[in-house]
Amino acid sequence: VANLTAHTPYEISAWARTELGDSPLSFVHVVTSGTRPVSPSLKAKAINQTAVECSWTGPRNVVYGIFYATSFLELYRSPHNSTTSAHNITVLVQRDEQYLFLV
Repeated sequence: VANLTAHTPYEISAWARTELGDSPLSFVHVVTSGTRPVSPSLKAKAINQTAVECSWTGPRNVVYGIFYATSFLELYRSPHNSTTSAHNITVLVQRDEQYLFLV
C-alpha cells in the first residue's frame, strides 16, 4: 500500500473469496514509519449554493485528500473526495444540504 501518512496507525484486513466461499478475516495493525506531518487547518467557505471553497495550511509538496459528506456516518463509510497538491480546492455540492469537510 503506497502513499500512507507517516507515523499513523492503520488497520488492514484481508480475506480470500473463492467459489467455495469466503475465508476467515485476517487483521494486522501497523504504524507507518517517519515523522507525522503537522495537521492541516481547514477553512470551508460557501461560494454559492452549490460550490464550497476549501483552503488549508500545511506542508508543501504533499498530496492532500479532501473528504466531505452530509453526515458523520457517510463521512466514515463513503465520503465524496478529491485530491490535490495545492492548498485550496473548490468542491461542488448539492444545494439545500449541510456538509462536513475533512482534509
